[in-house]
Amino acid sequence: MNPETSAYDWLEPGILSPTFFNPIVNAVAEEDREFLRMQLARHHFIEYVLPGAEMTDRHGVCRSMAALFGVPESALGYGKEVIPDFAGILRTNAAKRIAIVLESADRFIEADVQRLVALLDAVTAASTSLRNAIPRRQLLGFLCGPGPAFSPIDEAAKRRARATQGIKVLPTDVTILSWTAPRDFDLGASHQLLLSNADWYFASRGHRAEGSDSWHCMEQEDRLVFIRADTGAPAIEGVFARVPRGMQLVGIRYEGDEARRRISLVGEDPFTVFRRLGQELHLF
Repeated sequence: MNPETSAYDWLEPGILSPTFFNPIVNAVAEEDREFLRMQLARHHFIEYVLPGAEMTDRHGVCRSMAALFGVPESALGYGKEVIPDFAGILRTNAAKRIAIVLESADRFIEADVQRLVALLDAVTAASTSLRNAIPRRQLLGFLCGPGPAFSPIDEAAKRRARATQGIKVLPTDVTILSWTAPRDFDLGASHQLLLSNADWYFASRGHRAEGSDSWHCMEQEDRLVFIRADTGAPAIEGVFARVPRGMQLVGIRYEGDEARRRISLVGEDPFTVFRRLGQELHLF
């Protein structure tokens, strides 16, 4: 298996919108568009949004596709060929997780249902191709439209989606600089932190800062490193070792340059700061 993307990193579209369409393309009511947008961002998907209301004829489809995917309109033909080669276009994209969202899907479907079939076939084929490529990428599709044809997401499903652990943060997801003045902190008898195997799995997913968050957290070779979101500077990290009951904290490393670290160690030792950051980000 490609080490860049584990089996746990593939997100089922039904987690975000349970109105099942197929394993790659799903449907969501317009009233839940913001919920979908937030969940896609939480799971590190880059969105490509198609304006279905402007795609009611071939000219509108060509203009929308060309503008969104950066292809010349002259390269788009008729029938199925009006849909560009998504796999070829997205294979050069740095994003590992991509969502194509068709808004006002009802207008698009009403205008030409065969074009919808061509679009769905193209997304499905591209998803398979990208998943088997190196590096591997996940592509999902979502159709958004009005009720009652497009069902709203019930609250129980939203709770399940919010409770689903985010996809693991990888080095390509965040900016991370090198340490400038790394220092080691000697753990004492009172500095104990043991994570069960299940707890370590969730902690090792890491955290990518959103909104006003100050911190990224990322796992690297059994180390959990906290990174300042605004600068990319690593501030503090914990080193873990596997023991029979899980993962035991065996070391703390921190940035000695206080101006770069920008977190005070006055009144709190590095172990306490590391543990507090993990708790604040709900990692452990």
